[in-house]
Amino acid sequence: MSKYVNYEIKVFMILTNQKGMLLLLQNNHPDSIIHGYINPPAGHLEIGETITDTAKREAKEEMGIKLKEIEIKGIVNVLGFKELPILMFV
Repeated sequence: MSKYVNYEIKVFMILTNQKGMLLLLQNNHPDSIIHGYINPPAGHLEIGETITDTAKREAKEEMGIKLKEIEIKGIVNVLGFKELPILMFV
């Protein structure tokens, strides 16, 4: 067994508009195990990206918005659906 762990890194965002309303998405991918669920925007960190780069890219891709201010509120390490470690940044 290798002493190294391969992490799948995801960035989850807690976004609010100017009125302080929380911005969420409904998953409409029919093959997804979370189809129909309401979720925060999120995405995988790509090679060479910073956490804030990923947040900006995913907000644009998933919601069509350009983020102005980004503040990292926390980092957690959890087990994913396939028992793989996932680092999440919010």
